[in-house]
Amino acid sequence: MRPFNLAQSRIVERRYCRMHVNRHLQAIAVFVGITLFVAAASQACRQSIRNRATHVKSELAAVQSKCVVMKRSTSAVDLRIGQRDWQKQLATGSRKWLSILDAILGSVPKDVWLSRIENSQKDVGLTLDGQAGSFESMTEFITRLRDTGCFKDVRLTSTKISSADGTTYVEFSLQLQMKVTVSQVAAGGGKVPAAGESH
Repeated sequence: MRPFNLAQSRIVERRYCRMHVNRHLQAIAVFVGITLFVAAASQACRQSIRNRATHVKSELAAVQSKCVVMKRSTSAVDLRIGQRDWQKQLATGSRKWLSILDAILGSVPKDVWLSRIENSQKDVGLTLDGQAGSFESMTEFITRLRDTGCFKDVRLTSTKISSADGTTYVEFSLQLQMKVTVSQVAAGGGKVPAAGESH
């Protein structure tokens, strides 16, 4: 029977324990190394994302400033275009109104006087108030208005005989329906014939 050597048994046991401890320490070291690598990679990735986000924000701010400049330029151009259109529309409407007034005033006989020219509330014509030296002069004025071709209808709405300083005259009121409405004239639409032109 072989004698039991306690010292040798303890040495073997110590070596076995040390080997297992070294393996655990190596495993821990590897785990710590992997953890540090992952943490470093994560930090680098996070920093890269932050840098990219900062860059994108700066580019977005630049684009927004360009958009603001372009919007201001577009607004300025739209304003100029609107002003030109408005001026053109106003000039056209003014010419047409002048054509209508010219047709009316060009039809007034010598002994007829106009005291009021007003567009109607329904936007379909004009109301004329005036005085005439006689019924014949008033009738001649109505005939001339109809002959201008500017109006679809010329109606006598009221008459009144008055006198002042020994002179007798006729007060009258006329309703004129134009071939284009007042709003079309103001907007530059439609055609208003010149005085004496017929349709």
